[in-house]
Amino acid sequence: ERKEAPDPSAFATEVRQLLGDLRLYHLTNAETIISYPRRLDDGRLALHLVNYAIDPVRDVRVRMSGRYTRAQLLALELDKAQELSVKGGELAVPEVRISAVLILE
Repeated sequence: ERKEAPDPSAFATEVRQLLGDLRLYHLTNAETIISYPRRLDDGRLALHLVNYAIDPVRDVRVRMSGRYTRAQLLALELDKAQELSVKGGELAVPEVRISAVLILE
């Protein structure tokens, strides 16, 4: 018997609840995205974004509690790192297909 695929939004919410509320950042327009931060050896922050939906998520907003002034977006579909504008600790990721990484300085 074939089971139905889980609702990606409910799945992402459940995983976020299990991981806890780190409050280093806040995502909006990201119902199907699970994120996790990783401090790099050089002090920068890598914010991993994983989309569990079939369709890409557009215009994901990231609000950070730290004083980051520079952001680069890395994704398989990009030829090179894309510079993103950071204003007042906030930025917009144009699209997350499957996964992306934000490098914050």
